[in-house]
Amino acid sequence: RGLGLSRVTRRDTGPERLYREFRASARRVHHDQDTDCRQSEENSFQEARMRRIAILHDEENAIPWREAMSTNAQRPDSETNRRVAAGLDRGIEDALVIAAREATGASYSPYSHFRVGAALLCENGTIVTGVNVENRSYGLTICAERSAVVSAITAGHVRFRAVAIYGPDSAYPLPPCGACRQVISEFMPPDAMVICVDRTGRRETYSVEEMLPHDGLHELRERPTD
Repeated sequence: RGLGLSRVTRRDTGPERLYREFRASARRVHHDQDTDCRQSEENSFQEARMRRIAILHDEENAIPWREAMSTNAQRPDSETNRRVAAGLDRGIEDALVIAAREATGASYSPYSHFRVGAALLCENGTIVTGVNVENRSYGLTICAERSAVVSAITAGHVRFRAVAIYGPDSAYPLPPCGACRQVISEFMPPDAMVICVDRTGRRETYSVEEMLPHDGLHELRERPTD
């Protein structure tokens, strides 16, 4: 037993200990490099995102996108133009946001714990809400926007002027996913307003056309059937 203990002691103070220290140091360096890489990728993503936002929101006067990135601000006149084009006023927009926020209480999100509420403004002024409904088979989850559209269609509404999306668990205004954008474009005109709100109440607004540019095939609805 004494010999065995002696061999262990020698190993701990010899080359194996140095090797373990080397491996630990290499892991720390790799972790630091990986962290720097992820941070660089995140910065690049945010720059690209803010550049796109600056282009969308500033087509006429073209504020430099780095300035837009530093201020993280939308031009108020662009938001006003969208509101006017959609036939809204600030009071209606606020009512939509409140309805979307209140709807999040019904969100069924036991897996992600990420609640989302949506409120649709129908053509006749009715507001219809929806929430995200998750499923343990994740692909079957229904987003709040599509949930609201389905509820509104069931109630007999087929045309909508605006939608507000509220994310009480989101750190930034979260725009609709690709599937929701496609569904929204089916029932909302290109100048309809999409209002995205995060947990702090910060808003970003877009038109449907901005959210889904180069949309097509609407003529299929008018095509006669055989």
